[in-house]
Amino acid sequence: GRQIDKDIIKEISHFCLQGFKPHQTLFLDIMPEQGLKRVRERGEEIDKIEHESCAFFSRVYHAYHECIANMSNVSVISAILPLEKVMQETHHALSSLLNIHAKS
Repeated sequence: GRQIDKDIIKEISHFCLQGFKPHQTLFLDIMPEQGLKRVRERGEEIDKIEHESCAFFSRVYHAYHECIANMSNVSVISAILPLEKVMQETHHALSSLLNIHAKS
C-alpha cells in the first residue's frame, strides 16, 4: 500500500519468518470499500490505518491477491458473505486441513 519495493518486502518476510511456511493460509476476501464500510457501520473508533486513502487499500488488496496467486496452500473465503457463512467456510477449510494431516 505504501509502494515499498516488493523485493524489500520479500527480504523482510524471509528474515522474519526464517523459512517458516504455514500448512494453510486463510484469505478472507473482501473489497476494501466493503471492508471499510463495515468498520464504519460498527460505530467503533476509526483506527489510524483506516484513515488511509482508498487507493492505499486498493494497492494492498491487489498486492495480496498477487501474492496468493502463486501459493498452493491458500483457501480464499469470500468475506462479503454473512458472518455465519464465513464461519462455516472457515471451519470447512480448517477441518479439511486437519483431516489431511491426521491421515498422514
